[in-house]
Order: sequence, then C-alpha cells, then structure tokens
Amino acid sequence: MTFKRINRQLISIILATCLLISIFVPFIVAGKAQAAENPATLASTELADKAVRFINDKFKAGENIDGYAAYVLTAAGEDLTSTEWVYQGATLKQKIIASVDAIRDIGTVSGDVYYPNTKTVALDLLALSKWQETDRINKLADLLIKKHTDKGFENSVYSDMWAYIALGEAGKIGDLDAAKAKSYILGKQSKTGDVAGAWGETWGDAFFPDFLSTAQAIRALTYLPGADSDSEIKSAIDNGLAYLKKFQQSDGSIYVTAPWPDDPVVDTSEVIITLKKLGQDPASWKNSQGLSPVDYMLKNALNVDGSFGPMKNVFGAAEALSAFLVIDGEGGSGGTTPSVPVLQEINVDIAVVGKDGDLLFGPDTVILSPDDRWGLTALGALDATGLDYVDDDGFVKSVEGQANSGMNGWMYKVNGRVPKVLASEKAVEDGDEVIWWYSTDYSSSGPTWGSLLDKNGAVLSQDSVPQDLKEQNNSLPTSLQASGEALDVLGDIQRKLGIKQDDNLPLAEIRNKTVVVVGRDKSWTLDEIKVLKKQLKDNSVNVSKDVASDKGAIIADEKGEVALAVPEGALKKDVKITVKETGFNSQGYSSGAKALPQGFLPVTDVYSFGPDGTTFNTPVTVTLKIAPTPLINPDNISMVWFDEKNGKWVAVPAVVDVSNNIVIARVKHFSDFAVAAKESRKDFADIDDSHAWAKDNIELLAGAGILNGIDGTHFEPQRAVTRAEFVSMLARALNLDTKIAGNTVFKDVKADVWYAGAIQTVSGKNIITGYEDGTFRPNNTITRQEMAVILTRALKLLPADKAYDFKDLNKISSWSKDSVYSAVSYGLLKGFQDGTFKPADAASRAQCAVIIYRILTSD
Repeated sequence: MTFKRINRQLISIILATCLLISIFVPFIVAGKAQAAENPATLASTELADKAVRFINDKFKAGENIDGYAAYVLTAAGEDLTSTEWVYQGATLKQKIIASVDAIRDIGTVSGDVYYPNTKTVALDLLALSKWQETDRINKLADLLIKKHTDKGFENSVYSDMWAYIALGEAGKIGDLDAAKAKSYILGKQSKTGDVAGAWGETWGDAFFPDFLSTAQAIRALTYLPGADSDSEIKSAIDNGLAYLKKFQQSDGSIYVTAPWPDDPVVDTSEVIITLKKLGQDPASWKNSQGLSPVDYMLKNALNVDGSFGPMKNVFGAAEALSAFLVIDGEGGSGGTTPSVPVLQEINVDIAVVGKDGDLLFGPDTVILSPDDRWGLTALGALDATGLDYVDDDGFVKSVEGQANSGMNGWMYKVNGRVPKVLASEKAVEDGDEVIWWYSTDYSSSGPTWGSLLDKNGAVLSQDSVPQDLKEQNNSLPTSLQASGEALDVLGDIQRKLGIKQDDNLPLAEIRNKTVVVVGRDKSWTLDEIKVLKKQLKDNSVNVSKDVASDKGAIIADEKGEVALAVPEGALKKDVKITVKETGFNSQGYSSGAKALPQGFLPVTDVYSFGPDGTTFNTPVTVTLKIAPTPLINPDNISMVWFDEKNGKWVAVPAVVDVSNNIVIARVKHFSDFAVAAKESRKDFADIDDSHAWAKDNIELLAGAGILNGIDGTHFEPQRAVTRAEFVSMLARALNLDTKIAGNTVFKDVKADVWYAGAIQTVSGKNIITGYEDGTFRPNNTITRQEMAVILTRALKLLPADKAYDFKDLNKISSWSKDSVYSAVSYGLLKGFQDGTFKPADAASRAQCAVIIYRILTSD
C-alpha cells in the first residue's frame, strides 16, 4: 500500500490534531499480471506466470534485476512499484530509476566514477520506454545518439545491436544518422562460407559468428526508416534468418551446439521474438519431426525447480517470458545477453536535529547500499546514522526517544526541498544532503545545511573546547569520534609505548611500534574499505577557522576526514587555523628528499596544518580518517610529520582505532602530517628469478597473512590451485566472515572440512553456484575462465567496453566469455605473451597470488 503525492510525514502530524484522517483513503494498486484474453494456449500463460514468479523470487533473494528483465516484466503486466516488487525498502522500479539518474555519460571514467557502457544504458532505456518516463528516455537516448558514429556505438555487435533495438522501442531511432546505422549494421554481417548471413566480429583474419547478435541485428534493421521497402535490408534479413534456421534441433529448439553449447532457451526465445517482430509465425518453423521452436518452449523450457534453461538464471527466465508473451499474441521485442547494471553504494550527507535544535547526528556522511533495509532513500540515510528510531511502514514516529506529539513531529528534506512522499519512497543520490528535524511549526521549512556549518566549511562547535579528551571527542563529527578504549589509551600513550611526546622518532630508524592498536574485533569488508577509500579520494580538505586563544575550537572538514581539537589556552594568541590536503604525489612527497623511507607506504594524503610552525602550550588532538587495505598490518601504521630542518619523516605516538578507521595523536606543533605504514613481507626459498613477476605480490600477501606458504620456507608457486583453495583465498581477500553455520549447499562439501566456511559464505553471496548435479567439486583445479566468472560476480564488475583479440578466443566458453572480457578490462587477468588467454589452463598459486593482490590494490 503506497501513498502518492502526499507528504505523509507532514500530513500525519497535522491530521492528528485536526482529526481529518478519514479524508485520505489509501489507493491500492494491484501488482499482479492480468490473465491474457487471447487464443494462446493455457500452457503459455501458465509458463509466463512461472517465469514471473522465478524472477520475483530471485529479486526478493537480493539478486539484481536488469532493465531488460524489468522491460519484459512490465510487458507481462507486472506493477514494479507494488509491494510484490520491494526488496529492502526499494521497489524494482526505484532501483532502476536510481541507477539511471546516476548516469552522466557512457563508458567513461570521471574521477573514480565509471559510467556504464552502451549495452547497460540500452537495457535501462528499454525499461524506461515501457514506463513512459519521458525525461529519462530523452536523457539516455541523447547519450546514445551522441555516441553514435559510422562505427556504431562501441564498434561491437555484442552491445550495439541492443542499442539500436532500445532506441527503436523508445521511438528515438529516427534521430540517428540512418545511413551510418544501416551501413554499420550491414557491415557486420558475413557474406561468405558456412557463416554467411551471420552477424559477428572479426579478429585478425577470423570471423566469429554470434547467434544472439544475429537475431538482434535482424530486429535492429526493422526499426530503421524505410526498412520495409529497402531491398538491401530485406536481403540481409533473409540471409540472417537462413543462418539461424540451420541450427534447429530435433526437439524444435534452435540454438548453437558447437564448439560450445549456448543456452537453448535463450537462443530459441530469440528466434521466436525475432520472427514475431517480422510478422512471421514461429510455429511455422518446423523440423523434419514436425516440431517448432514454440513446441520446444512449451514442453522443454521449464525446469523442475521453476527455472528456465540450463543456466537457470534470471536472463533465461526473462528471455523465456518474452517468448511466452509473443506466443500469447501480446507482442514485444528485444532479447540479448544483458549486462547487469551494478547499483553502486553512495555517500549521503545527513544531519539530524532534535528538539530545541540539538544535533543528534552530524553533519556527517553515511554510506548507503541498495541492499540496505530501506535502500537508497532518505529513510535509508536516517537508518545509516545508527540512531534509534521507530517507524510505521516507513513513517517515522520517533527518533532517539523524541516522539511525534500533536502537530509536532519529525520531518525531512533533501537538498533543501521537502518532498511530498514518505522518506522510504524518496530516492537519494550520491552527494545529496538530507536533514531530519523535529518540527514544532509545520509551516517551517526547517534548518538549512549552511546553518549547520560555518562559512569556511568547518563543523560548528561550542565556543570553548573542554580539556577532557572524552568531552572533546563528543564534539567531533561522528565519523571521527574514537571509541572509549582508544581515548583511554591516548591519555596514557607515552607510558604504554615507552616514549616521550617530544622524542623525535625518525621513521627510517624506528625499531619498535609507535602506535597502540585498539578495536580489532571490528571487521571491515573489502567493499566497505573501497567505498571509504573512494569517499576520501573524492574529498578535498581545505578549511579554516579563527580561533581565540582563551576559547579554543574544533576544526573539521564537513566530510569527516580530518579534525583538530584545540583546547582552551593551548594557543599563545588568537590565530586563523588552516588545514589543507595535499596529494602524496605532489610537492615532492612521493620522491626526492620528502619521500617516505624505503619500505613504507602512504596510507593517507598529506595534511598541512597552519600557520606552519605554530606551537601550543598544551597538546592539541589530531584525528585522521584512514582506509587501509588488508595488506596493511595496523601494528605497522604510524602517524608522521615532516621535519623540514632535518629532511626526515618523524613518527608521533598515536592510537589506531580499527573499529572506526581513524588514527589519533596529541601534538604540540604544526607541520605537514600524514599516516604511513611499514610493509610486511615474507620471503620464500622457491620464489626465484623465474617468478620475479609475482615475487613482490607473494611476499606482501604472505606478510599480511592473506596467503600462506606450503611450509615455513616454501610457497610452491607453480602448483595448481583447487577450486576450494581459490574460494578460500578470495574470502580472505574480501575479508568475509567464514564461520560456518550449518551444512553447506553442496553435497560434496562436508561441514567439517577446512574450506567449508569459505564455500558456504561465498555461495551465500551468489558468487559461486557449483554444478547442475549439486556438487562443487572442491578438489578440481580451477581454470582461468572459471576464475574470471567468480571474480566478475565477487567484485560486481561492469561489462567490458570491448572484446579482446586473443588468438585462442574460440576456446573461451560462451558462458565465461563476457566475464573474461570484464576481468581483463579491469586488469585482474591478462593474456600471455604469445597472444593467447589459455582459458582451460589450471591457475597456479603464483597466478592466484597476483590476482588477489590486484583485487586488494585496485580502486
């Protein structure tokens, strides 16, 4: 049940006093597809319902559903805004709309933001065309049209045909240069040999036909202006159909069986969809046994477990559903191997203001995930603060015990505007500003973001900063607040480390730890670290604040990356304090006299505290946010400052609070500060010059405890890695919790074997699926193409912008080809010097070590 165009958060407060609740009647929208009233068989309708149910089950289990599936579901009559299509607070339509709204370009990198490729944009455009989202349709169509040249969009049949179809469905293909589109599409069709009529790609002298691209290209041509009367287009379509017909099997299906079999449900559905688009009857395509592709789909497409085809995935079900709809006579077009658009985690700025204007949270940044309870919404932002709140179906009734009463209660706004929908329905984007406040005046628009920050971007604080560390800590932005344990240690840090505050500890010469580590019980996943790393990289600290010597202050950037607590009386005179971030690769910090000593790595950028050389009567507290990779041992971290006089980096006694990813120290002067870490390495006797390409990676991973040797001195780099070993390596690299709870999902993986926990955890995240017989075959060696598939799923890699011209491309299985391209495009896997990929080769321990290292160090 949903309310449309009503600010329920505001209205409910008013109505509670005015007793007008009965005026508003919820409007209930049925989300079920209506039974088709046409001559189609009952079997087709029932199978369509089963396909919808299968996709819905996958969606509610947390699997991403792409724009193509949404397009087909909408054609089937599904209301993707209904409660039937809600997962963790967001509807399927909301999720796709959120991904569309985040797109600014196609296939480019802007900072750390990677925009999707042509195929993904086209998939979303299809869904929008069914929803009649005019503004968003225009946005994506314009991006595609802008990218179109005489070489299509990506110069790849695997994505470009999909784009032509999407533009055709959206009614936008007429905005393309029709001559260029026609020339490009026809130019990708083979004219000779056994593959005459097929569409595909050419690498070197070899042409590689593609069944799906052929079916797509035929449909793409039909959208071009004047196609009906164009003899050249008609001839190309006829030749394409003849190529497809060659693959009809004895059961009526039409699919490629060699050199590696395609999914018969997908290929057969494509043929049915294409024929219906051409106005032809797919039931007329009968083989010598009198069976047609329609017969196959009605009799053989459905598996006993409710899935469709041998791959048993959402795409197969979506393709089948599309075919069942056109068999039913309800029309529709489309179909290709879609790439799943990855809904990325986002950073949202939020402040929560309670009664009497007291700040309950922030201003600070929280991280939202589409998989969170409320998804990428304003209520999701409130949930991410960790504050206690009470809601009724998304309507917030209380925060931190401050409950709605009469006309007073909780309201929210996004980017300065009060939405007219529930916070659970209000989608937010990366960088949005959300304010929740307890309203005592329903006509007020509440506090502004600027009123919560001072004009220089520093977080406003009390006039006088107390001496007590814990009270100082409570004045910091939430993301920079340390645990009580960390503060207790900081107050006694010199005694615990056996060093004095004023001791100069040149980084290159220290032998003992310069930090005490607390909060080790908190485990950060690799995904969380990477999100934090991106947040810090995108932020640029440059704040200033006038501080009176008799009052002190808190100086912090609004994103919560760095903070300085200056107690009352610490300054000798009034001064404007500045904090400016400098990249480690600038001003000579990465090389020359200012470089870190050999064997040390930067963990943060450099922060210049000014005025340079300022000294204090009593220590001030510096807090820096860090996003260390699992390669860094917290015990090896140091907070350092650069001694200009002696040209050395000097360590400061500090506390590393792992639970909050911060480093805290008390200092008595200003300089350039940073956080650095000493590398941990472990040598192996059998890593010689022949393995120089992997030596550093192996030694660093072993030093960090992510990989182990065979014994204390040997690694056995050439030994093949089993499937169980690789999954265990990956689980450790991703820092996943592998404590097993119950039996595993695979019948050949017992609960008491050493790798059971890793396999169960990774399987639960849909990273591995095993074999059709219910086994995982843990002791089989893992092949390079199997690794590519696992890596693509684990890291949610976007599709590659292009195919790769490996000499043995024809040996890469169709089920892994897209994953191989993605893994190669991200630099996780590479080909060999002879130009091959060797997809079926077993991966060695050295190769796996390099891959794990790339995962850990990539952005």
